[in-house]
Amino acid sequence: MPTLSERFAFVANRLYPRMIDEAGAAVAGSPPVGRLDQLSGQKYCVVVTYRQNGEPVATPVWFGIGDGQLFFRSLAGTAKVQRIARNEEVLVAPCTIRGRPLGPAFRGRAQILAAGDAAAAAERWIQSNYGLGRRLYEWAIADADAVYVAVTPV
Repeated sequence: MPTLSERFAFVANRLYPRMIDEAGAAVAGSPPVGRLDQLSGQKYCVVVTYRQNGEPVATPVWFGIGDGQLFFRSLAGTAKVQRIARNEEVLVAPCTIRGRPLGPAFRGRAQILAAGDAAAAAERWIQSNYGLGRRLYEWAIADADAVYVAVTPV
């Protein structure tokens, strides 16, 4: 039986894609001339991952920046995490809450972090970019199976 957190996360992951701006997919078609530092002061970025057939999929995420990398958290079983496990190449651009790009993208290599010190550091970087809203969201999904992802610009 799924926990309350897992049910909440499942519903959120089913509804959110229906609200995402289709313009996020256009990130994959534009030249990757952006930089990691252009995300300073932003609350959302769109991460473009690739399906097995090469089709890009854009997803807005909450993120943190530290040690020259971008960090975000996602539920372990999501398609985004599965795509990253197959292909570490991603594009990242600043965006609105609904995924509308606000600037050019940069290329990166995504890595799923193991639980432990690296994940704890990633959480600290993410927390430093947000306030109460994210802490409440994290509390609501606290016992859901999630992973941290680090993106290194290339």
